[in-house]
Amino acid sequence: MTCDEVVKDNPKFGPNFVGNSPNYKLVIAKCPSGCYKPSSTPTLGMGIHPEESSICRAAIVDRSIPLYGGIIGVNILTGLNKYEEGPLYHGIKTEKMTHSSKSFTTIKIDNVDFAESDIRILNADGESSSAGRLEFRQNGIWGTVCMKGMNDYAARLICRQLKYGDGRLVKEENKDTICAGFEGNDHCGAET
Repeated sequence: MTCDEVVKDNPKFGPNFVGNSPNYKLVIAKCPSGCYKPSSTPTLGMGIHPEESSICRAAIVDRSIPLYGGIIGVNILTGLNKYEEGPLYHGIKTEKMTHSSKSFTTIKIDNVDFAESDIRILNADGESSSAGRLEFRQNGIWGTVCMKGMNDYAARLICRQLKYGDGRLVKEENKDTICAGFEGNDHCGAET
C-alpha cells in the first residue's frame, strides 16, 4: 500500500474485520516507511479524518505509527460536518475541512502475529525480541522450533535473515529446560 491509496482489508496483515453494519467497519492496513515526508497535500482533520485524507500520513499525525511505518487498524465511519485542524507534526500540515460522506480513525496495532517474516524470535512476554524462543510460521500457524539439531551456524543464519548483525545459540548444561530458565524467565512454547 502506498501512502495515499484508499485503504482495503488486507488478508496478508490480519483477519477480515468487516462487519454487517453499513455505518462502520474496521480494516487492517500496512503503511510503508516514508509516508511522513512533507508534501503539498495536507492531512485533513485531526484524530478523526475525512475519507479524502491520506490514511498513512493521518496515522503518523495521530501517533498510531512511528515515522518508519507499521501496521494499523482503520475504523471507517459515517462522515462528519466538520473536521478540526491541528499543529504541524514532522512537517505534516493538518487542515480543517467541512463535510465528508465517510470518516476514519486510526489505531495502533502491535501484534507479533502480523509479522511479514515467517520466522520470529519472542521474549518471555511474547514480544518480538533479539533473544528468546524461535518460532516459524507454516500455513498461517506459528509453532516453536525444536532445539534438536540447532547450532551456532543456524542461529547466525536466522539472525541475519531477521536483519540482526550476528547470532548464537544459547547453551546450558540442561538442554531440556533451557527455555524455562533463559534469562530467568519461561520462554517455552505452548504444549501441543
